[in-house]
Amino acid sequence: IKLIENVIKKHTLKDGNININLGDHPKNGFFNFCRNKNNNNYFLLPNMRFTYDDIKLSSNWICDENPTFEETTNYLQKYHKQYNFKDKCNKFYTLCIPHKSKVDYFKFALNNLNICDGYIYGGSCHKFVNNSKDFIDKCISNGLAGEHFKFFIEHFKYKYLIYNDGNTLSDRTRLLLNVNSVIIKKQSQYEEFYSYLLKNNENYIEYTRTDELSGIYNKLEKDTELCNKIINNNINFINNILTYNNILEYTAHLLNNII
Repeated sequence: IKLIENVIKKHTLKDGNININLGDHPKNGFFNFCRNKNNNNYFLLPNMRFTYDDIKLSSNWICDENPTFEETTNYLQKYHKQYNFKDKCNKFYTLCIPHKSKVDYFKFALNNLNICDGYIYGGSCHKFVNNSKDFIDKCISNGLAGEHFKFFIEHFKYKYLIYNDGNTLSDRTRLLLNVNSVIIKKQSQYEEFYSYLLKNNENYIEYTRTDELSGIYNKLEKDTELCNKIINNNINFINNILTYNNILEYTAHLLNNII
């Protein structure tokens, strides 16, 4: 609702009915927030966090009750000026809930603590869901899990940020693009409305198997030029392409041509 309200503040929409799928998995006959890659039978809307961002960025993140992606971007880009890439911790990092798709990275991290860090948050009502007690206990004892909440800005401390899917995709790419670190993206079968514009070795480093991370780490540690290129490409992408005004214009154009 907030997305449509914000669109009509700047654009005229045709009268009509809009069916929006609020579930994770795409459905035929609905507008969706994600789809299988290149499946043009599913039309993609920006998800709600582009116009109503409820992610807790930091303890002093103060905004109105409906913060937009523009406000989120402005805050994160001011924040990242406090962290020079060369001074960051040279490890992989991810901050997540205990979703089964995240477990493989943390199993790898337990055996590669010299290059890996991260945190599984188990303080919600879901706790650590169906993960084994032995695995969670090992993560907790190595600082990789706990019930204490950590804010998104933890990502700024690390050079290499792990991204992988949740039930379908995770919508955190829009946030990671604002961090002056290198996104390490596990190959996904899903895409958002802007995903096709992002490229391997230009906006992120893609991997298919977790055991590839050691080689990726060694490559990036020796190639600061590639790291800086990816960081600069992502800031340019956020500031010139994935802007809030462009998101609203895209949505208006999509709806007026489908309704």
